[in-house]
Amino acid sequence: MTRLSHYATIALSIAAAVLAFQLAERLDAGEESGGMLTGPMILACLLSIPVLIASVVGGLRSHRLGLALSVAGSVLAVPLATWRLAPGLWGMISPWPTKDEHPLFRFDWLSIALLACLFASLAMQSRLARK
Repeated sequence: MTRLSHYATIALSIAAAVLAFQLAERLDAGEESGGMLTGPMILACLLSIPVLIASVVGGLRSHRLGLALSVAGSVLAVPLATWRLAPGLWGMISPWPTKDEHPLFRFDWLSIALLACLFASLAMQSRLARK
């Protein structure tokens, strides 16, 4: 079972890197790319891709190293995914006024899949790192 869990965490981390790339690429081409809030989020999400791939390589060496890199990649990717799911909440907590009104919540399969892969990978790696 441990070997299957190890392969599953590798697959989830690679899937998270691919989904992060798709999300950042889709938003970078749109009108959200130059915003004061979304611009840095897109860059952070793009930076999470090599970190998530490094977590796969690091996980082959040590479970704890893979877990640490996965946490770092998740910290970089989660803000953009949550912004896609709840732009109205991000607009309410931003320190500057927003010109246009965003819906409070928006249903986005790509963001949901990215968050699911990130959190499932973290949960599985934390279980493996305890052993």
